[in-house]
This record gives sequence, structure tokens and C-alpha cells, in this order.
Amino acid sequence: MPISRMIRSPRTAGVTFHTPAAISAAPALGVLVEHRTERLVLLVRHAYPQGLGPVVTADRSGEDAVELARAALAEQTYLHPDTLTQIPTCDPHRRLVLASVSGRIEPPGHRTLTASWHSLPAVQEFADTTQDLANGWCSAAQFSAQPGLLPEWVRPLCDAGLIDRTDADLDLIDELLRGQREPAAA
Repeated sequence: MPISRMIRSPRTAGVTFHTPAAISAAPALGVLVEHRTERLVLLVRHAYPQGLGPVVTADRSGEDAVELARAALAEQTYLHPDTLTQIPTCDPHRRLVLASVSGRIEPPGHRTLTASWHSLPAVQEFADTTQDLANGWCSAAQFSAQPGLLPEWVRPLCDAGLIDRTDADLDLIDELLRGQREPAAA
């Protein structure tokens, strides 16, 4: 089943979402790139700690999400979308756009280490690794060596129904983002 048919309304609809202060100053637009069925492109970034996340661009106020997504895709993966659809989330600082594409990923190396296709069960496993980091069960060095999802993208992907986390799990990840929780020592 295509990912576009799996996306649901935000699971926290009607709930006020509090974005962690550490990331609220930098609104971002994530582009979920789907190809065939149930596969997403995730990029591993050079930033420390490394982690996997969608194609990302600064979300400039007043600009059309679809056009920002189109430009980010072209710049970061050289992919050109067949369709672009904005996905509802509860986070006012993290918008998502789903892009259906065809073609090969060719990321320019200056922004990413790797870009590859992942199944939704694999994306769930990356979220589990991020949860391990938030729980203190792995160190930042271990996370960089075998990265999970970048913590700031767990809640929006959960809101969209693509991964599962409990509210308590999401709260721990938010604490990690706010700097109130430290990863385990190496």
C-alpha cells in the first residue's frame, strides 16, 4: 500500500503541542519521499550526533510548503517529484510534505553521508534506536555509529501515523531535545 494511503490525521488532534525550546527557534519543513510502496528516503546528516531524517529545509514563514519541498528535493537528492502533498501534523514548527518520486537518489555529498530507501518497519526500528538514546540505553557515540531517527522528527512521523510511540516515549524524546536528558556516557 502506498504511504500516502497510510497517513492519518494527527493522532494528537485537538491537543496543544509544546515544541521543545531547543528546536522551536528553527521551524523546518520535512519532505517524506516515497517510491513504490511503503519505502521512504532517509538522509544521514553530517551533524553530530548523526541521525536519519527526511529531506529538510528551513520553513520560512508565509512560503508555500509544496514549493519549498520541491526546491529542497532538487537540491538535496536531485529527485523531481511526480506529486507533492502536505501532511497534517500537530507541531507548528515541523511541517511535512509527502513527495512521490521516480528516479535515482543522487545526494550531493556536502550535506549528507548517505541517502537510501527504507521500509516503514525499518523506520520504526530507527525510532526505537532514538528511544534507546532518550532512555539512556545507548550513548551519543553509539547512536552516531548506528543512527536512529533524528529526535526532532520522531513526533511528526508519529503524528502522521507512520511510526508508533507512546506519549511517555515522546515526552522523553522531547526532554532529550530540550537538553533536560543526557544520552548515556560512552
